[in-house]
Amino acid sequence: KSLHKTDPYSFVAFGLPWINHEWLTELAFYGLWAVFSSSGLLVFKLLVGFAVAFLVMRTSGRERFVPLIRAGSVLLCLAAASRAFMVRPQLFSVLLFALFWFVLHGYLIKKENRLYLLPLLMALWVNFHGGFLMGLAVMGAVAAGESLEALWSPSSRSRAIRLWFWFLLCWGATLINPYGWGLHEWLSHSLSSPRQISEWMPISLSILDHWEIKLITALVLLAVMYKGKQNRPWEIAVMLLLLYAAWKHQRHSPFLGIVAAPFLASSLSALWNSKFEGRMRASITPRSRAWVAGIMLFVCLWFAGRGAVIYSATGMKIFVDPLRYPVYAANFLATNQIKGNLFTVFDWSQYA
Repeated sequence: KSLHKTDPYSFVAFGLPWINHEWLTELAFYGLWAVFSSSGLLVFKLLVGFAVAFLVMRTSGRERFVPLIRAGSVLLCLAAASRAFMVRPQLFSVLLFALFWFVLHGYLIKKENRLYLLPLLMALWVNFHGGFLMGLAVMGAVAAGESLEALWSPSSRSRAIRLWFWFLLCWGATLINPYGWGLHEWLSHSLSSPRQISEWMPISLSILDHWEIKLITALVLLAVMYKGKQNRPWEIAVMLLLLYAAWKHQRHSPFLGIVAAPFLASSLSALWNSKFEGRMRASITPRSRAWVAGIMLFVCLWFAGRGAVIYSATGMKIFVDPLRYPVYAANFLATNQIKGNLFTVFDWSQYA
């Protein structure tokens, strides 16, 4: 069997060219569902959440930090990332973005040269979800920031060249998909088309709406003003890119959370230590590390327990709210064995 090249599902678009940009996610989800039913999908979602939390925690510990500030930064940023912790293709984008940033950040901060992993991740990511574009955008912003620094610091030129080289390899890796360049053309058309979907809307100025993004934004601006000339150009470039993306489209807020965590952990820790000097200066000790690890473990277990309580009522099955989604309509079609293609107002047939 092969992928459908034309739309076989919808009524008005039947037979038209169809780019299934999430085909590998569909195979993965179907495999989990076929073997473990929807319970397997829920467990997988939980494991992805733990993996993202682990990667964010490790990334935020690469520079000097105050343990409690690090823990608070990670928890705040994970609150933003958790909006994508649903059984949807975006789940893979959040996981792969966290891994992508972990590798790239390790090179930038610790000179851990594992950049060869990035094209491999990109070749996988492009077949899971269109969010791979955010990975490319972030790497391009980093390379641009390093190029800017190279204008007054010749020692940065070799690193800028190296980053652009791996950026081009990552871009080339995105062509490793069943549609080749056709996927990029379709994404360009799709992303430029207006859509009345809540998660594609800008973040509201209402104080309670997306409070975590607003708090992250305020803290990032505070940290940037405090650091002044100590700000790294690539940090400014990446933070500006993701602040713009998150505020313009709600669904991009998880990416901001993942990248902001290490920036806030180190910057706010430096601010704390500079204000309190030796009087209340925090130090990293085995005991403080244990406290941070304990806090993070407690929060993760609390969320896992909360989820278990919620889903225990459904027998550990995925619950779809019939007040928000056409559950009764789908049940009606299934019960009455109504066949044929669907007429929908949205032109992505996989949503039908």
